[in-house]
Amino acid sequence: MSSNQGIERQLPPRMKFNPDGVEKLVKTKMSWDDWFASKTGRQVMMSISLAAASLASMSAALMTTMLPGFTQDAYTEMQADAPDYSLADRLEKMELDGYVPPPRELVRLYATLWQRAGLDEYEHDKLTVFTSTLMDPVVVGTSHCRDGGSVGLPRHMLWKNEEEVDLESVTFKPYWNKFFKGFKIPQDADPEDIKELKESLLLSPEARQFIVSKCMAKANDYYFFFTIFLPLIMGSMHYVVGRRLNANLELFNKTKIKNIRFFRLGIQSLWGFVAVGMTIMLHNVFTRERDSGAVETVINSIQDAEAAAEFYNKCIRRNKVLRKIIGPESHYYIEEDGNIVVENWEFPEYTSLHKSVELAEYIKDKLEKQEASTKRGDTL
Repeated sequence: MSSNQGIERQLPPRMKFNPDGVEKLVKTKMSWDDWFASKTGRQVMMSISLAAASLASMSAALMTTMLPGFTQDAYTEMQADAPDYSLADRLEKMELDGYVPPPRELVRLYATLWQRAGLDEYEHDKLTVFTSTLMDPVVVGTSHCRDGGSVGLPRHMLWKNEEEVDLESVTFKPYWNKFFKGFKIPQDADPEDIKELKESLLLSPEARQFIVSKCMAKANDYYFFFTIFLPLIMGSMHYVVGRRLNANLELFNKTKIKNIRFFRLGIQSLWGFVAVGMTIMLHNVFTRERDSGAVETVINSIQDAEAAAEFYNKCIRRNKVLRKIIGPESHYYIEEDGNIVVENWEFPEYTSLHKSVELAEYIKDKLEKQEASTKRGDTL
C-alpha cells in the first residue's frame, strides 16, 4: 500500500521458468530441520532449556526456603479427627489445627543441644521441631534463610522406657506418599518379634541426643543451597557446552556430514545424558556431605561416637524386624540388610545405614588415637 497512487507495487518473483522446468526461488514454508538450525530456533530452544532448569531450582527454593512451613505440613503427623485440609487451606494458614504436638523430650533436647549442633542463638531461634509421620528424621529448610528450617522426628524415636511404647498408635512410613499412610503392626504378630521391635525402638539418652543434635546441625549448613541451584547451574552449562559443540563440530552444516540431523541428535543426546548424570552425582555428593558433616559436627567424644553407632545399628535392627513382621508388602520399601530402598536418583552407598555405622566407628577410632597420643605426650 502507498499514499502515491501512481506507483505500482512490485512483488519479487517466486518462480523462474527455464527449459528444464519451473524453479522455486522462495520457500513458502520452513522445515523443522531448517528452523532448528536458524538463529530463532536456537534462541527458542535455549529459552526452553533455561526455563525448565530455572523452574526446577525455583520450585525447590520455594518449597524449602520460602515456604518451609508448607513443606513441613506434608510431613507433620495429624490427629485422627483433624480436618482434611486442601492445598488452598495449607497456603493460607500459617499453622494447621489438629496436628500432633512435638513430644516433650524432643522440645527439651531442642532447647538444650543447640550449642552442640554448632548453632548460635539467632540460628537456634530460626529452627523449630515437629512430629513427623516418617519413621526416620526429616529436615526441612535451613536456618540461613528468612523463614528458617525445622526438624521432624517420629514419636517412637523419643520413647524413653517400655511404659511409653505404644505400637498401636504409630505407623511406620519409609517415604512421603500422600496416598500411603504407612504400615501398622498387625495384631497377630509374633510376640518375640514385637519384643525385638520394642527393643530396637528404645534409644539410650545419648543416642537420642545424637540424632536430635545431628538433625539440627544438618539444618544449619550451606550444602543445602548447592542442591537447590544445581539444576539451574547444570542446565546453563548444558546449553553453553551444547552450543560450543554445535559450533566446533559444525553440526548445522548440511554439506559437511550426511544425515547431519541424526548425527546432531546423537551428539546432543550423549551430552544431555552426561549432564543429567553429573547432576544426579553432584546431588548425591552434596547430600552425603551434608549428612556426614552434621555427624562430624556433633561427635566430640568417644561416647558420642558410640551413641551414633548405637542409633544407626538400632535403625538397621528396626528395619529388619519390621520387614519380618509386615511381610512381603514391606519388601518394596525395606531391603533384607536393613537399608531403606533408595529412590531412582539416589546412590545406595551414599544412603546406606551400614556406611553411617562405619563413619561413626571411623570417628571413634580417630578420637581414640588422639586420646592415646595425648596420654603418651603427657607421660613423656
